[in-house]
Amino acid sequence: MSDRPVRTTLWREPLLHFVVAGSALFALFALLGEQEARDDRILVTRSDVERLAETWRLQWERSPTEAELVRQLDAFVRVEVLYREAVAQGLGQGDAIIRRRLAQKMDFVLESMGDQSPPDDEELRRFLAAEPGRFRVDQDAPFPALDDVRDAVLTAYLLEQRLEAKRSAYADLRVRYEIEIEDPALHDQLVTMWSAGPDR
Repeated sequence: MSDRPVRTTLWREPLLHFVVAGSALFALFALLGEQEARDDRILVTRSDVERLAETWRLQWERSPTEAELVRQLDAFVRVEVLYREAVAQGLGQGDAIIRRRLAQKMDFVLESMGDQSPPDDEELRRFLAAEPGRFRVDQDAPFPALDDVRDAVLTAYLLEQRLEAKRSAYADLRVRYEIEIEDPALHDQLVTMWSAGPDR
């Protein structure tokens, strides 16, 4: 007698299909459940603790006691829990204040993307020559002495570099999105503004 007919018959059995499918679903849900549990995990890293302690030191001009640091950690976790719950419930959607704050934070990120290497004197001279009136010290002199205004020129130059990097980074981000404005005239004005010059 052969085992072949028994195996063939067994694979045709609906109960076996049900058990195999149920086991697969059980394994899948167990895996997804672990993933969700990981998403719910709040990890307070050493750098978080150090940052909280440093913030305390800057504010109070001394290191926090252990009890004070524990209270800071509790506050940190509380904010994280409430933040995640608020996001899960969609409380930030349509909130103009949250949108402005996130845009402000993104502005800071864009600003930090700029090259902050210090310029050489020749680069500062070119910058000064391009905008002589901005740094004029003496009305009779065509250009001020570079040494007299070097700090002002350097500060202005670095600010311009940061703003240019921010404009460029924002323009790169903006093209990732399809922007639609219901009023065609406003849409056209916005597109014209974007194509005309640097973004702010």
